[in-house]
Amino acid sequence: MRMASVLLTEIVRTEKMTRTLVLLLLGLPVLCLGQATMITNQITRETLSLSLTNKYGDVLTNLTVSKVTSDGLLLEHKGGATKVRFEDLPIELREKYQPLAAEAALKDREAGRANAAWVAKTEKWMADEKREKQDRFWRESRDSARLIANAQMAAVRYVIKGKVMQRTSAGLLISSVGGDMTVVKEYHDSVWQPSHMARHVQPGCPIYDGICLLAGWRKELTVVDGDEVCVSSMMDGESSYTTVLGAGDTVRKFKAIE
Repeated sequence: MRMASVLLTEIVRTEKMTRTLVLLLLGLPVLCLGQATMITNQITRETLSLSLTNKYGDVLTNLTVSKVTSDGLLLEHKGGATKVRFEDLPIELREKYQPLAAEAALKDREAGRANAAWVAKTEKWMADEKREKQDRFWRESRDSARLIANAQMAAVRYVIKGKVMQRTSAGLLISSVGGDMTVVKEYHDSVWQPSHMARHVQPGCPIYDGICLLAGWRKELTVVDGDEVCVSSMMDGESSYTTVLGAGDTVRKFKAIE
């Protein structure tokens, strides 16, 4: 029993040591990365015992390394910042900082790719937003025009004249021919001039032009597909139907008033 307890204690101790070792190994890259970052920060904020003369003849002193770029150093001074290329630096500074240029170039490329991806994403979002606004504008304009047309047509009596295309549960689907029901009559109006003709125009209702649904007609059950009909009606909104081929469509609906 004692031996088993000792063995169990050793196993637990071994597991703890293994877990600690794994944690140390997992944390090692983080520590190394942190140390590398600290070293880089210390290097990039280093003050150089160096003086420079710019193209205007100004002598710049107390220079501090602000950033290592792919082709030189960005040096801060009292009047601002100046970039100096590696080939213009002393040999000892070139050997010290030039190895960091590859890392700086990599960071610049990664930043460029990230910026390009962000710009592309932003442009796509703006294009999608513009297209959605245009589509919404045209949808609203179309719906508004349809509502106005429906309101105007609702106050007018129409004649549905044409062939029956299909019988549906909601009524007759008719292909109306268009035009109007105006009647023109000519007659002789003078005994003294037998050849003189007078014309009388009797305005009629407009004939709807297009496919429509006629509902509420009392003779609906007596007609079949292909029959000609001529029915006075009033507009009664819209109706959706399914064709014999299975496609769906929406047409104007009329209610017979005979």
